[in-house]
Amino acid sequence: MRMPQNANAAALGGRNVAPSRKGRARIEQILAAARDVLIEKDYTQFSLRNIAAAAGIHLSNLQYYFRSKEDVIHALVDYIVQQYDAKYRERFETLPTMPYPRFIAMLDYLIEDIHDPQTRRLFVQLWALLESSDATGNGTLLNELYAQHIENIAEYIRNSTQLCPPARGSSGQP
Repeated sequence: MRMPQNANAAALGGRNVAPSRKGRARIEQILAAARDVLIEKDYTQFSLRNIAAAAGIHLSNLQYYFRSKEDVIHALVDYIVQQYDAKYRERFETLPTMPYPRFIAMLDYLIEDIHDPQTRRLFVQLWALLESSDATGNGTLLNELYAQHIENIAEYIRNSTQLCPPARGSSGQP
């Protein structure tokens, strides 16, 4: 899996250093462990210490990559968005580039995915974590999570003339 775009910014404590291949693998391991902490425990147990334990590394090793819980949260949001984007790309590979089939494929995947108990648990806990960690009180972190989905859906709606397939047997008359 490709490293999340913003994970490098949050990882390494904002230092302007690109992680090595081993470093990227470690960051992904940490983010997967952070996701697992939310699924297996809950947002109140989301701490650097618990994430390090879930990743099987020392706390100081985790802190080399992420100086704060907030850095992990931002990278985790990007990591989750990147996972969904990868799933969409996988489903879109065999589809035409027209908006309608892609929109339907996206909706189908989201409906399938929400039936997974781990997905439901992850998002309930993630929403609580993002809300409790948002110092602005403006839903900034939650907006960060959904920004790309909102943009994709808005693009499909902007292209609404192509969104709906032609009616079967229709002569074009209402």
